Amino acid sequence: MPVIEVHPLEGYKPEERRRLSESLTDAVRLVVPAPPEAFQSAGDEAIVFCRGTLSGEWLDGSSFEGVRFVDRFELINGMIARQDVWNDLAEAQAIA
Repeated sequence: MPVIEVHPLEGYKPEERRRLSESLTDAVRLVVPAPPEAFQSAGDEAIVFCRGTLSGEWLDGSSFEGVRFVDRFELINGMIARQDVWNDLAEAQAIA
C-alpha cells in the first residue's frame, strides 16, 4: 500500500488531521504512475514531480479509480527532504 503524507491547510484540529491522514492512507490501494519530471539544481538538490491516477477502496467498501494526483519531492543529497501531494480524492468521494 502506498504511504501518504498529508499536509492539510490551516484550520484543522489535531484529531481532524489524524482522521484525514488515516482515511487517505487506508483508501489508496494502487498508484498508476506517469513518467516523473525532474529539475536538478547546480548543487546536490533536485525537485521531482510524479503524476498519475489512484484507485482503491473507501472505508464503506465501495471502490474508486481514476483519481488524479501530483506529488512533488524535494531531494537533498539523494534523500527526500519534503513531499507535497495534490489529488482529487475529496472530489471523487463527494460524487461517490
